[in-house]
Order: sequence, then C-alpha cells, then structure tokens
Amino acid sequence: MSIQLTPQAGMRLMSACIFAYDWVITLPSEWRLYRRQRVRPTVACLLFIAARYLGAAYIISTSVLFFSRNFTLGSCTSIVPLGGFFRGTVSTTSALIFLWRTWAIWQRNRTVLIIMSVALIPQIIFSYPSAFMQIPVVNNGGCTGASGSGSAFALKWPFALVNMLYDMLACGLGSYKLFLNMKSGVSHISFILLSDGLGFFFLMLAIHILNLVFLLIPDPSKQTLIVTFQSVITSILGQRISQFF
Repeated sequence: MSIQLTPQAGMRLMSACIFAYDWVITLPSEWRLYRRQRVRPTVACLLFIAARYLGAAYIISTSVLFFSRNFTLGSCTSIVPLGGFFRGTVSTTSALIFLWRTWAIWQRNRTVLIIMSVALIPQIIFSYPSAFMQIPVVNNGGCTGASGSGSAFALKWPFALVNMLYDMLACGLGSYKLFLNMKSGVSHISFILLSDGLGFFFLMLAIHILNLVFLLIPDPSKQTLIVTFQSVITSILGQRISQFF
C-alpha cells in the first residue's frame, strides 16, 4: 500500500531527512569530541551523547509508528507511549544542557543552580504524563497519539509551554551574565558565547511558538504537525550547545 503524502507525512519525512543529514555531517566532530575525553567522559560529552542518540531513538520510533501499515487499535494503544516518552527525554536532555550551560556561564554559582533546578521540576512533570495519557489514533495502519482530555497533564500544549518558558529563563540568565562580563571587559569569549547562544535561542523560541500555535488549533489532525520537527531541532541544537561548554 502506498503512503499518502499528507502534510503530516511531509513534515515527518522532512524532519527525518534533516536529522539524518545533520547526523552524517557531524560525525567528524563527534569523533573529535570522543578523542578529547580522558579517563572518563565529561558532563558535556554525556549530554551530547544523550541529545544525539535519544533524538535518533525518537525520530526512528515515531517514523516507524507513523509510516507503518500494520497497527491495529489494540497494538497502537500499547506502543504509542514510546514516541511520547522519547520526545520527553529529548526535551529533558535539552533542559539539562541549558541548565549546565547557564551554571557554567555563572561560574557554578549555587543560587543559579538552585533556580534552574527548581524550574526544571515542572519541565519534568509535564514532559512524561502526556506520553502515557495520549489517545491512540490508527490511520491506514499507522499509529499516532492525540492529546488526552480531563487533565492538563494529558494535553500536549502545556508541555510545549513549560519547555519554552524554561528555555527563556536559561537564555535570560545566561545572556545577562555574559552581558555583564562584556561590560566589565572580562573576556571577548563572552561576546562569542552570547552571539551563539542568542542565535540558538531565537531559533528555538520561534519553533517553540510555532509548535504551541499548532497544538492550540482545535483540529486534532493539525495539532501535532510541528511536534516532530520541533523535537528534531531541539536535539540538533542541544548537540551544538553541549560542544561549547
């Protein structure tokens, strides 16, 4: 049976191609990162690995679920949380990368660590319940999950909103410290980190907003149009940022 090229299928194919292309072109830098490690890998290296391979697990699992033609409602019900779980791990890994980067910029200030850690709690709380409270949807044998009902934890848009707010907090704190460093003439590196960080942030923020807009659309068939693309970009940017620690 041929696959109908719907907007959903097109976005998922494009997301998978972007991730695969980025994977291939970053293999040399991945190898160089591994060669720089000493006796044990650094936290930055571990976060890079998590962002890279959890992102791969997410795109593979959701692609298999969506493009398969063999799922029934029963089998979809038991397997659909898998994609949502990997989506949550990608977002949590990205949040941990932002936490570690912000803490490093603030020279491991304890207050900043506490603020970021407390803010991480709602991010984790909203990342995973929605994966297990999805409504399974089978379309031509493909398996997807729609937002549940009856609880904020069952919806996908609060998850997207919390992630966006966490990224804004991390970027705000990090940019403020780097701006202070530039103002006092501490280091030219602060300007480089600020420029790179703001570029990553504005790209991430734009995708967060676009994803949130689609998740708030009443039509269930359009709500998850950007979800896969957003998770892929989150994984890719997480890999980039983790290499600048």
